[in-house]
Amino acid sequence: MTVRPNTTVDFRDARYLTWNGFRKQAQFWVRVGRDEVLCRVSRDALVRRLGHIDTDRDLLQAARANFDEITQRCAALIDASRFERDGSVLLGPDDWNASATPA
Repeated sequence: MTVRPNTTVDFRDARYLTWNGFRKQAQFWVRVGRDEVLCRVSRDALVRRLGHIDTDRDLLQAARANFDEITQRCAALIDASRFERDGSVLLGPDDWNASATPA
């Protein structure tokens, strides 16, 4: 998927952020133009950015508390057309650094 300039990216409210226990990721849907895109945040990214967190429930709460920062990083990945093979966006440990920009 390639994102055209001036494409609207609409992030949903944090209450739609869920935890995928199988993949160990927080996830939520975002509208990119007319398409729905799954945004995922790895457990490793959350732990690296926020410190050690014990339970999946605590990881989800931490992701919700940092939703604005997460959406900013995901928006940067979308703007850079950094999509996974399945069309989703994955915010990994190396992507969530205040001074880093997506490669």
